Amino acid sequence: MNIATKDFVKKEIVDAKNDMIKWFVGVFFALAMMIIGLYIKG
Repeated sequence: MNIATKDFVKKEIVDAKNDMIKWFVGVFFALAMMIIGLYIKG
């Protein structure tokens, strides 16, 4: 495994982590909006 490959893998892991964070924030935001909506209606 040369250095270039290691850097590439590291970049892939960072990108995947960022995607997961974005997905998690999106889901959390959607749930929060639903709860707020129900709370206002109720």
